[in-house]
Amino acid sequence: MKKFLAVTAFSIIAFLTAQISICNAEMPPAEMCLGGIGYGTSTDKLFELHGQPEANYNGYEFSETYVYGTENLVLIHYNRETKKIHGVKTLKNTEWTTPAGIGIGSKISDAMKLYGEPDYKKVGETRTAYCYAHKKYDDILKRNVSDFGIFIGVDNASGKINELEIGGDTADTSFEEIITGTLSYMIFND
Repeated sequence: MKKFLAVTAFSIIAFLTAQISICNAEMPPAEMCLGGIGYGTSTDKLFELHGQPEANYNGYEFSETYVYGTENLVLIHYNRETKKIHGVKTLKNTEWTTPAGIGIGSKISDAMKLYGEPDYKKVGETRTAYCYAHKKYDDILKRNVSDFGIFIGVDNASGKINELEIGGDTADTSFEEIITGTLSYMIFND
């Protein structure tokens, strides 16, 4: 009887521990990339993996944007001086996925099984936007960048991901303000 109780108690503790770790799961930084490209990747690595972009647009003071694809766009934002990437965004390209295979067309439920509950969520009429945020210090943009994350736009009717964006840039505002702004933009930008 004592052995049975000990095994039962151990099983219950193991089960509860597993449930707590699942509930407290977070997206590992290594998963915060699309198509092998993430925050801080060099443009040389980008070219090695994906070739030359179809277009290059001047951005703000320090940044520019490479464009891959025509209909299935992927936008790569990088620092002009350091040649380091600080943003990757795709709306339709199903080939640019996280290392675990989450991408355009994946179900948000599959992403949450892998990564746990997102840090932020904003619900709109037709879309819901999620964010997994991470704290990090870097100077890729030649200014303090203390936060970055992956933003996921989801079609409410199907539960499928239809937008993915990895970025990091707090500039002069708080990350929470940027997250709120990005999530609001995502739910209204069909």
